[in-house]
Amino acid sequence: DVSLAGNKTLAPWLSLSFNGRLGWMTNESISGLPSARFLIPQTNPFTPFTVPVALLLNDPGRPLRSSSQNNTQSASSTLNAQSGPWRASLTGKWDRRASSYLSQFTGQLGTLGTVAPGINPFAGTLAGTIPVSQRESRSSYSNSQLLFEFQGPIFALWAGSLAARGSFGAGWIDYQSEDSAGLRGLKRHEYSAKTGITIPLTSKQFGVLPGLGESELALDYGASDLGAFGKLERRSLAFNWQPSPWLRIVATDQQDERAVGPELLSAPVVSTPNVSYFDPVTGQTVEVTTIYGGAANLDNENYRTRSIALTLTPLKQFGLQFNAEYAVDDLRNQVSALPQPSTAVVAAFPDRFVRDSSGTLVLVDNRSVNFARQHSEVLRLGLRFTLPLTQPGPVQPRSAKGDRRRTPALRLAFALNHSILLQSRAVIRAGLPEVDLLKGGAIGIGGGQQRHTTRASLALTRGATGVRLEYARRGASNLATGTLALPDLLEFSALSTLDFKAFADLDGLFPKVGLPKGTKVTLTIDNLTNQRQLVTNLAGTTPQAYQPVRRDPVGRTVMLELRIVL
Repeated sequence: DVSLAGNKTLAPWLSLSFNGRLGWMTNESISGLPSARFLIPQTNPFTPFTVPVALLLNDPGRPLRSSSQNNTQSASSTLNAQSGPWRASLTGKWDRRASSYLSQFTGQLGTLGTVAPGINPFAGTLAGTIPVSQRESRSSYSNSQLLFEFQGPIFALWAGSLAARGSFGAGWIDYQSEDSAGLRGLKRHEYSAKTGITIPLTSKQFGVLPGLGESELALDYGASDLGAFGKLERRSLAFNWQPSPWLRIVATDQQDERAVGPELLSAPVVSTPNVSYFDPVTGQTVEVTTIYGGAANLDNENYRTRSIALTLTPLKQFGLQFNAEYAVDDLRNQVSALPQPSTAVVAAFPDRFVRDSSGTLVLVDNRSVNFARQHSEVLRLGLRFTLPLTQPGPVQPRSAKGDRRRTPALRLAFALNHSILLQSRAVIRAGLPEVDLLKGGAIGIGGGQQRHTTRASLALTRGATGVRLEYARRGASNLATGTLALPDLLEFSALSTLDFKAFADLDGLFPKVGLPKGTKVTLTIDNLTNQRQLVTNLAGTTPQAYQPVRRDPVGRTVMLELRIVL
């Protein structure tokens, strides 16, 4: 990844900022061995058997390989202008991504081939005749955007100025893909306009109901034209009330229609064989062929969020802050990856799960689907503070580059956030029963929803140098599996992980060396204690697909980064 950024003041009222990025990524993986069954007739001169037998072989000398390559380029530039209280900006963006995939595969393990007469099936050469095929696909995506935004006061009202804001945007998307089925493409434009106003209601400064503090009402509306892909609307209403300097209450009601991404509609089809997959209907882990790619029949999503948030800042000198938010989310036509085949999911998407004559799952079509609706209610709580342990040091002598430096203060920062999912229900398709995601239902991969989620961080810093510990905990959840006659339950244990990061501003630590300002080295260790989630069924055993080494084969990750700003 290579990036470049800069900014320039063109006039006292006008400035320019720009950035660009280039990225390359290659991924190589091995996905099992070529495998097949061979029928040895009893007439074969080399067989010791008096009846026909089947011989299962794989070829260790030719592991199946999969590879992908991704190249990305992006550039953007923004002009910022300010005239008195009015501000405006003009932004241009361009993004391009090119990807290629290659995967090797053999037929299903159940395929039975007959050993030809005169061939010795035990000579060690039969496995080399297993045919190996490969699929290739390519895709390219480009997105060009122009966006003009402005905001400022219009005229004075009883409690302050009526503020207005607006934007006009245009975007053009071009997505092309090619695979064995041929060429596919999608071109889409998006012309958008948004407008909004903020109305002051009460004010201590202007003496309008001063006992109520400061309050205002914000109204916003936006619309987008996607041509053949329909029209989208966005509405929001927000009430902001600050009855005292240390207390703020914000209530919002927002409805947002979102377009489906072009990759989800037109991405090339990619097949991967020999994927370990847990079949909740039978309770077995089987090797299946998975299919990913675009699904052309996806509908646009509709989100509605209502929330009320409370913020307390009693000791601002220490950055002490308490947060509490209650939010209700309603989603319609939510786009999601195909869930695992629970009874409800199989009933909703029976064509996505293919079984052989014996009932064994052999193919799963994972292309995205729309869920009819989903409802959730969540309570989020937060606490943060910063303690200065020392005062800033005296100004030090000039460095090698001639600037004067002051030793920053040593600070201890702490943050804690906890979420409680009060309700989470979904209807996969119209006419099907509602799924309770907190009681064993699932519409995503990896079990039902966790009721409790916790994140915390503790950092000791001096300027741009310091260490940080981050803690994350996901609560336990479960997934109802099996059939009505033979029900089972997968229990996903709580998982706690600890991440460590140490970072140092080399220019600040060694000022006389003359390193570029902003030169930084970072050591990151994710999942420091190498924790993995435990999954068990009612019998107390862990299915193969949920073995810790399969769910998280990497575990602890160590990364060292050196950043130089020129």
